[in-house]
Amino acid sequence: MVAHYADPFLEEMRRCTVRLMQNRLPYHGDTEPGREALRCWAMALRSASAPPPTDGVTLSVAPHEAAVLDDFLRIEGAQPEQDDAALYRRLKRDVCLLYHELSDYRHIMGDLDYASDYPLEYWALINRIDTGREDDRFIRAGILVLLLAMLQDVFDGSGDHISRHARGISRELERFVPEDDAMLRLVESVEHGLGLLANSASADDRFGADVCWAYDTFVRKYFADAAS
Repeated sequence: MVAHYADPFLEEMRRCTVRLMQNRLPYHGDTEPGREALRCWAMALRSASAPPPTDGVTLSVAPHEAAVLDDFLRIEGAQPEQDDAALYRRLKRDVCLLYHELSDYRHIMGDLDYASDYPLEYWALINRIDTGREDDRFIRAGILVLLLAMLQDVFDGSGDHISRHARGISRELERFVPEDDAMLRLVESVEHGLGLLANSASADDRFGADVCWAYDTFVRKYFADAAS
């Protein structure tokens, strides 16, 4: 890799950013560790200077690197409240889409188009959606239901969108604080499924019962509440 910066810290941060973009790190750009890596590089560039100080910093980056850095600085520095509100609406919309899709099959099935319809790393956001807003529980439950669907995807042989993210998901769920007993059982259902996945096991009776319970408790109730 060609060194773009004489300063070793700047160069190492640039390399980390390239690895991040190429999915060569254990996390991705739309996660807190990924954002932290970009934040460190951006702040380093902002504070760096070359003699004489008025010369500032000369950037020599590939176009795709410049685009990522520019986009990151724009998001970090401009209208964070609006960005947060947009993300919140996006997550709520995705949960609604998920529940409508699952209702067509009357159970939590796994054969969904995750790449197109559910492209975010939702598990990395689940602990951020604890804001006191009225839809927090709805979104957090929906993310957990989505993870059950991803586990079903593996167990029923349809595909495998979850295995490469299993460790990151487990880390996020360790920090998860459930709102009530139903949410506690829901997160424990996902953790049980992840345990089966880690041991290359098939879905067991408990997982099957948990999936049926989750559908009735969250998906079916969503439509029942909307109709009442």
